[in-house]
Amino acid sequence: MKRKALCAAICLYVFAALALIVYLSIDLNPQMMIAPSERLLLLGITCLCTYLAGLLLSKNSPSQQKVNIMRITFGVFFGLYLILLISLVLFDSYFGRVGVSLFARWNKEEFNLYISNSFNIIPFKTVGNYVSDFINARVGIKEVIVNIVGNLAAFAPFAFFLPLFWSRQRKIKSFFVATLLIVLCVELLQFVLLTGVCDIDDVILNVGGAVLAYLFLHIKFMRKIISKITCLPY
Repeated sequence: MKRKALCAAICLYVFAALALIVYLSIDLNPQMMIAPSERLLLLGITCLCTYLAGLLLSKNSPSQQKVNIMRITFGVFFGLYLILLISLVLFDSYFGRVGVSLFARWNKEEFNLYISNSFNIIPFKTVGNYVSDFINARVGIKEVIVNIVGNLAAFAPFAFFLPLFWSRQRKIKSFFVATLLIVLCVELLQFVLLTGVCDIDDVILNVGGAVLAYLFLHIKFMRKIISKITCLPY
């Protein structure tokens, strides 16, 4: 491996680590709140630098070693995505999440308040309310996008990562079942922790968005593009 490529890869890894440290410092400090778009930017910088470093390392490596490097690289991306997802849906004070701190205040009053304001098992009730409120100018387009489009996009990355790492997930039935179980576990955690919103509409939107992303990514030309970018079978 050429020395220049190795040095460049090390520099990129260091830069990626610094961006990740900044992200975690902000994310773990409840007094520092930044918008999700800014967090995505920090994670995007981390992922881009890590990806470029992986390419440099794998460029002059044997075939199997190249595959291992890229698998580790995208494994890091998957881990970063999971950190972001768990933070947003369970512990993010920007969206009013309070996470495990509510265990100390678990009581009938808190439970009844959560059931009244943050629990729904009627399909499309929440979506219908947002659409109605938007039509009647009670909420803005930003709130609609965050709550509807955001839920569609939240679990869409699973359509990329699950088939990439587990060959069974390349079958839509297996992917659907796995994604549904993951989303249900997240909703159950929100209910147990009394944080966020436990809503059947979230399940529908989360799983629906992931399945739509899966169908798009499994178009023949998209699979070729993904295999070329990742250097991994897809």
